[in-house]
Amino acid sequence: MTYRDVASRGVLTWAVVAVGARMPVAMAPLALVFLARERPGGYTLGAALAAAYVIGEIVGAPLLGMRMPPDRARSHLAVGLAVGAAGFAGLGAFPAAPVAVLAVLAFSRAAPRRRLPAACARCSRASSPGGPSPRPCPPSRC
Repeated sequence: MTYRDVASRGVLTWAVVAVGARMPVAMAPLALVFLARERPGGYTLGAALAAAYVIGEIVGAPLLGMRMPPDRARSHLAVGLAVGAAGFAGLGAFPAAPVAVLAVLAFSRAAPRRRLPAACARCSRASSPGGPSPRPCPPSRC
């Protein structure tokens, strides 16, 4: 296989989509720092919110990813993304809320969102030529 075989239009499209899909997740902790920089505590509070967000990702990925039934992946992902969007909307709508409320919103924003990469990986393994994963997700459901 040569470089020209790999650098096809499909691979380049996949690379652009992969970077675009991961960019908001990578920039979310920075957004939390910017959200809190004008409040008392400033960057310290922003770092604490970013830490709550990252801990939510760390806890949410394995717990929610393993418990997602493969036959209902689409509905679970939609609910997870809606909960994550509500958490982010709450952060934006209530920037003057108590620190504990902001931390819970940051945590709840990250935890459900982390299901998406695990679900997509499961679906891609199910449709790969190497064979299905132990609990495959039907490609029509992802």
